[in-house]
Amino acid sequence: LNLTKYEGDDVSIQCKHHDEDQKSFCKAHEASMCVKDGDSLETIRDDRFSFSDEASTGVFTVNITDLREEDSGIYWCGAPVIMKVSLKVNM
Repeated sequence: LNLTKYEGDDVSIQCKHHDEDQKSFCKAHEASMCVKDGDSLETIRDDRFSFSDEASTGVFTVNITDLREEDSGIYWCGAPVIMKVSLKVNM
């Protein structure tokens, strides 16, 4: 999934999961930028990131508001099938 957005935009990323215990959303190469099961593991304690879960459909949505250029990068989401998300935030 390739997404291109602009600073200040919002984005919603849908990720699949097969098990309620396996929802995760991580920024590649930055272990500290990881949200798992809706809880921040470390530095995504940012209120710009939020989860909504439609458990019955096996999909959870990660919402990021007020995008910044530094949010650009590769993210991995879902479980056990991992989806690669490339997010580019332009000024």
